[in-house]
Amino acid sequence: MDENRNFFLWTAISLIIIVVIVFFIIPVIQNNAKYPDPAVSKKIVYGDSGGAIRGGDRRIDTNATINALKNASINTYLYQIYVKSDYADLPEFLDAADAAGIDVWAYLFYDHSEPYGLDFVTWSAHLANLSLEHKNLKAVVIDDFSTHPDLLTPAYAKEIHAQIDAVNPDLNFFPVVYYPGISEGFVENYGRSVDGIIFPYSNYPFKIISTGNESSQITDAGIQLRRTYKPEAWVVMEVPSNNSLKEGNWVSLTRLVTMNPETPRHHQLSVDVMDNYAAGRDAGSPELDYVHQILVDDEVIWEDRAGGHDGIQRLSLDLDESVQGKDAFNLSLRVIRMNSGEDVPVKIWWNNISITNTSLETTGAVNLDDWEVQQSGNDWTINQTIFSPDDLKLYVMIYPQSPSYAKLPKDEPASEYLTKALTIAYNASETGYADGIITVSLVKRNFDTITSDSGQNETNFQQYLVVQRLYQNWSEPPTGPAR
Repeated sequence: MDENRNFFLWTAISLIIIVVIVFFIIPVIQNNAKYPDPAVSKKIVYGDSGGAIRGGDRRIDTNATINALKNASINTYLYQIYVKSDYADLPEFLDAADAAGIDVWAYLFYDHSEPYGLDFVTWSAHLANLSLEHKNLKAVVIDDFSTHPDLLTPAYAKEIHAQIDAVNPDLNFFPVVYYPGISEGFVENYGRSVDGIIFPYSNYPFKIISTGNESSQITDAGIQLRRTYKPEAWVVMEVPSNNSLKEGNWVSLTRLVTMNPETPRHHQLSVDVMDNYAAGRDAGSPELDYVHQILVDDEVIWEDRAGGHDGIQRLSLDLDESVQGKDAFNLSLRVIRMNSGEDVPVKIWWNNISITNTSLETTGAVNLDDWEVQQSGNDWTINQTIFSPDDLKLYVMIYPQSPSYAKLPKDEPASEYLTKALTIAYNASETGYADGIITVSLVKRNFDTITSDSGQNETNFQQYLVVQRLYQNWSEPPTGPAR
């Protein structure tokens, strides 16, 4: 009797468990799969640059500006620095923006940001230190970057990035680059010294409304960045700041390479190497801190000082004389500290290594499992790192009104132009060609008293409402079925 009672009891419990799983747990799992947690979804930047509300003393009204940004669902603000008071007020603005959940990018102008002017290395040092105290300071932006190649050279960009990286590697560096400047050459020369590009979009020389190919500039730029910046596995030899390395300390990767007796005896070494070091970026910094080398059986066959070249060096070295008469040899990649001066950080990357007519002929990527790591000094680290297309971000900058050089129809209503331009940029971000949208100097005022006959103010009001409506719609998470 007790056995029957226990049987029916456990059967009832089992049925209850099945009902709970089928009608409650499974639907919740399906909902979670269909509607992912917005916190882990890709964050699209809905930004604005400049146009801060200023008081009678011409200083930025922090509270009024933050309220206008919040009301328009702007999650990132590019804080433009013109005069010394703008820079002095930045910490206060960062605190208020952080409380409102808004990220801030410090925006520097080429010719009139005070107090450090064109000394962007000094700017980078101060802003990087500020970002350690204010975690919502996420980036440094330099305006009109691609139009001033005389100063903003690849070497200077590397110097700026090295200064930022030495203080806060999480702080980004975004130059403003116009459409003709986004090229394979730009990415080759600057790609490792910037974290992304801000791209002012006018679709010039195309007409944004009438071509039927409205996103051509954005897709072209996105494809260019992703086509040039392929995902690749690189080995990085790294020294952090505050290291204790002494003159002569070194790190190396070594592997045995054997000859192929069935092929011709010509042996050509190919390898890519680059570094992020900027020699002399501080007044007291020695010119020669690190040297990277390639060795065959402990004989140096190539060397160069860190910071000696911009971008990637694609080396091609004739090894015939070095390996003559050998059936096998040890190949080494080495970095040496050349002095005991300032503890300057550095990263050196290696990739795409091969030697014709040997066991290393088709290896390509440097696989750490095949190499022996040796070092003197305890501060070196060696890691495998993957550079993917997402490493370079593309943010689309939209003018609230059609810029004059875009050559668009003069009778195009500002609100219609802005709606279409923002939608194009949003679609590009959703499909992976871009990572966000930034309006330029969106007018932020108290529009409650504006009437329909207020002229330019009415236009400004309509532009603000367009941005507010679209940003709110796009930034809201998907609404799933009731749970």
